[in-house]
Amino acid sequence: MSLRRSCPLLGVVDTDTLQVEWEGQPRPVRLMDVDPELARPGGAKQPTEFGRRALRWAKEVVFKDAAEVVVEFPGEEVAYSNSGKLLGYVFVGGENANARLVREGWSPCFNKYGNPRIHRAEMEQAEQWARYEGRGVWGGRGGRGDYHALKAYWSLR
Repeated sequence: MSLRRSCPLLGVVDTDTLQVEWEGQPRPVRLMDVDPELARPGGAKQPTEFGRRALRWAKEVVFKDAAEVVVEFPGEEVAYSNSGKLLGYVFVGGENANARLVREGWSPCFNKYGNPRIHRAEMEQAEQWARYEGRGVWGGRGGRGDYHALKAYWSLR
């Protein structure tokens, strides 16, 4: 069973992070099971032009008119990222935004916080379609190198 909560959307911070109103306070939400290139500095990874395009796409397509999102956590309790952000899947108009990011080729499916406990098949299928169609990172358009090799390396860690 998973925990789901509807929250006002305050903004799209980066390709992997949203700002929502959580229990009356603004809180960042880290999208689970994705690792897109970033648009803004501030972490271990450098921002890329591909990350900036992904952020524009997210703002203009996925979250364009969204005033509210549903955050779903992988278990029955609120989950947190290593940096203290809320960690979950985000739904906009009933659509899994995490899976859409992967399906459109802006991110690989990435199990940074452990193997996906929910939506695993949807996330993996989204990546398989993006790979098959050569979308985004799978078509060599990302700025971090060969994602086929990166994915193999990540799976061995």
